[in-house]
Amino acid sequence: MKSSSPVAPSPADALTAVPAIPQWAPRLVHVFVQLKHILCFVFFATQAFVFLTIKAPMVRKVRAYNPTVMAACYAVVACLHLAFLVVGCGCCRSRANARAHPRPATGKLVAPPPSDVATSSFSSMISLPNVGCCAQWAPSIRRPSDDAILVFFNTFELFCQSYQLVSIMDSVVDRWFIIAYATVVILHCLVTPWLFLLRRHSSLHVLLVSWSSGFFNVCLSCLLPLVALGIPVFQYRFSSAPLANDRLFGTRVVLLARTVVASSAVDFATKLVMDMGTIISLRRLVRILASVQAPPASTRTDGAPPSAAWLASLRRRPFAVFLLLSLSWGAILIILCARVWLAHVPCPSTCVAYATPLVDLGCRCKYVHVNCHALGNESLDVDAMLDPRDVGSTLFLLRVSRCDLPQGLSHATLAPQLDMDTIHLEFTNMTSWDTTFPPSIENLRIRYSRLSTLPTILRANVPRGILAVTIEASAIGDLPDVREAWAPLQQLLLTNVSLTRVPDALPSWRQLTYVGLSSNPLAATPSLTWQTQVQAMMPTLGTVELMDCGLTDGPWALATPTRVLYLNDNPIVTVPATVTTSQLTSRAVVLDDTTFCNASHASFCRHTRCAPSCLASSIGNFICNLACLNAVCEFDGGDCDDIGLTPVLNPT
Repeated sequence: MKSSSPVAPSPADALTAVPAIPQWAPRLVHVFVQLKHILCFVFFATQAFVFLTIKAPMVRKVRAYNPTVMAACYAVVACLHLAFLVVGCGCCRSRANARAHPRPATGKLVAPPPSDVATSSFSSMISLPNVGCCAQWAPSIRRPSDDAILVFFNTFELFCQSYQLVSIMDSVVDRWFIIAYATVVILHCLVTPWLFLLRRHSSLHVLLVSWSSGFFNVCLSCLLPLVALGIPVFQYRFSSAPLANDRLFGTRVVLLARTVVASSAVDFATKLVMDMGTIISLRRLVRILASVQAPPASTRTDGAPPSAAWLASLRRRPFAVFLLLSLSWGAILIILCARVWLAHVPCPSTCVAYATPLVDLGCRCKYVHVNCHALGNESLDVDAMLDPRDVGSTLFLLRVSRCDLPQGLSHATLAPQLDMDTIHLEFTNMTSWDTTFPPSIENLRIRYSRLSTLPTILRANVPRGILAVTIEASAIGDLPDVREAWAPLQQLLLTNVSLTRVPDALPSWRQLTYVGLSSNPLAATPSLTWQTQVQAMMPTLGTVELMDCGLTDGPWALATPTRVLYLNDNPIVTVPATVTTSQLTSRAVVLDDTTFCNASHASFCRHTRCAPSCLASSIGNFICNLACLNAVCEFDGGDCDDIGLTPVLNPT
């Protein structure tokens, strides 16, 4: 009678039966793992530092969820990457195993049986010490299979990645970033499930599963965000152009930052899952590298019951379900992306930048520029051009140029725009503005209008989140009492608005960091009492501009080592001894083109203007300045071209 137990294969047979992995594969994977750890460490360490040092205005601007919590979590993630990098990701263990078990003569590395790798690679992906007391009762607990864990984990990963894709498409205006992100998510849906399903056929597939999962995760959580924000930061840092005034550049960067930075607990949780998924996939790769360089210690010889084949099939069912659902979701994403990119409702010509939400075919404009000169009608009804049915209700920046706009923008136009951050009105005939701002507004700029008094919109019901107000070239005169309304301001520029004295309420606006009162005919130097109040009540004030104000004496009490005081173009004759030479040479006090500098020709004096009221730094700064619109100042570097202003050929 024949025995039902199979004969155990010899060691030689076991070696020939086990699938082999090319000798170069572990080396390549090891380099891949190390590079990913370096990239992720740099990215997460940078994020931790940014969230530790971020200021309150920037938190509001990018809508950060909780900077302290995010800094702590990202610091932990960065430390994990650094620790695994320093340890060498298990390379020492792999080399020790390779020395203990020399390579076969075939020149390939022998891998353990696929079943062994499959059952150990996930449950032991992060090595933790075994607790002895747990061994007594752990076997009695029915634990989920590795198949089920793998399916659940990758399904959750795809859910988090899809959530991020929807969020990105809702707000980001950079087409390349959206297409790249969507492509990676779709590839993850279409490629990884096949590797899971076929992983039992070859240990190489086990390696590919971990490699593909790690690749997709690091692209989505580190590489793409790093490139998307790194390039603009590099441009801003090293470009000669003042990109801070470029409205399109600012819109792109802020909207990108809002998607990279978590804005809610759910958003942060999905990002953290993707970040930890990167670590888990890297650890799985390390475990596989430690396994494939040695032959298995033993070969299982136990007989299988008659239902073994059926049970094996049953264990594969989670993979089959995962394959079906993942492929279906990938196909749905392809259809939705193609639909929104090819069939969405075209935005009007005034829309400079727009988002393409995944499930909404309407126009979602983020930056609108209503240029009445370019549209050929300066009496155009601007409110009609901003109908939410045409431009959407998620505007970020609104710019209006060369339009009459006598009563400003209506409440019906502004009320639906609950995400609006910035309003720029320039070269208008506005004489009043009596509505209220959306609660989200942070930045207002009114330049070259016909205002003779401060408009009502800036006197009462000013949003508590407003940070910057600029009014330029308007005959407003003295300010009314807006002490409470302007308390949140951090930047205030009142340039060429016919002020005859500095605002008495200014010292009470304690949040101000930047004050500009240039080109106003101030009757006299601010009083010493006013200067003392500023010193005592405004500790964060870092810049004061009083250029071209007709001052014969400067507010020298405001000159401190931590503050920059601009007094250019004033008929100041002498400088008191309280202003040190170091303050002048370090340009903490700037006296360019003053009577003192014109007479002394000191080394710290520079010629910074190319025409009256036009600084050389104003040329090509993306802001149209009429004083620079002449041949001597290179016609303002083309800043006025898009709004069709005629240059002055012979400036005085």
